[in-house]
Amino acid sequence: MQVMSSNSTRVIAIFNQKGGVGKTTTALSMSAALRASGRSVLLVDLDQQANATTAYGAETDGVPTAYDILTRRETEAESAIQSTAHGDIIPGDLALASVESEMSSMICRETILSRAMSKVVRGGAYDYVVIDCPPGMGNVITNALTTATEVLVPVLVDSYSLNGLEQVMSLVDSVREYFNPDLRVDGLVICQKERGQRLTADFDEQVPEIVERFGTHVLETSIRRCVRVREAQFTEGTIYDYAPDCTSARDYADLAAEVDAMDA
Repeated sequence: MQVMSSNSTRVIAIFNQKGGVGKTTTALSMSAALRASGRSVLLVDLDQQANATTAYGAETDGVPTAYDILTRRETEAESAIQSTAHGDIIPGDLALASVESEMSSMICRETILSRAMSKVVRGGAYDYVVIDCPPGMGNVITNALTTATEVLVPVLVDSYSLNGLEQVMSLVDSVREYFNPDLRVDGLVICQKERGQRLTADFDEQVPEIVERFGTHVLETSIRRCVRVREAQFTEGTIYDYAPDCTSARDYADLAAEVDAMDA
C-alpha cells in the first residue's frame, strides 16, 4: 500500500440507476488503468453480485465486507480492506441483498459509509477510492454519493440507458444539498460504442441535447464494444490481465488518463 504525502484522495462513485450499463467493468478497468499509471487505488464493491470481488479473488467468508460496514458491524473501513494480486479492495457479497431493509430503520443511515471511510480518505493512503455502485436508488447509493467527491455515469448507446438519467441527476442534487455540497458529476462515459453503426450516429446527434437537458457533459473518451471484455468476466482478473491490448483496455486507459487530468 503506497502512502501519499498529502491528503488528496479522490473518491469516485461509478453510478447509474440502471443495471447492465458497464458500471462494474468501468470500476474494474479504470482502477486497473489508474494503478498501471502509478496511482494507488482502493476499490469498494457495494454490489450484491460482487463481480468486482470475484475478479480480485478477494475472500468473503469469515472476514469483514461492505455489508458489515453498512450495517455498522464494522465501524472502521480499514478492517475490511484486503490486498490482492489485483489491488486493494473492500469486498462485497450476497449479504448486501438484505442491506437496504436492514438500513431502513437506522439513525443517520445516509452517512454510515462516509463515517466509516473517513480515516481512509483523510489518511491519504490512496490517490483514488473507486466505488462500484449497485443499480437502484436506495440507501446504499445515497451512502456511496455521500462518501464520494465525484460521480462517473456509464451509459450505453441506447435510449433505455438514458431514461433514468433524470433520476440520477436528481439524486445527486439532493445528496449535494443535504449531505455532500462538494459532490460533482465528472460526466457521462459512453460504453460499448460501435463505430460506423446507425445507432451510434443517432446517439451522437443526441449528445448536445443530453448535455443541455441534464446539465452535464459527455467525456471525450468512449469505450468501444469488445468481445474480450465479456470473455474476461469468466476469468479471475480484469481486462488488463486477460487482454491488455484489446480496444476496450486501451479505451479505459484513455478514460483513466482523462479522469486523472481533471482537477481534484
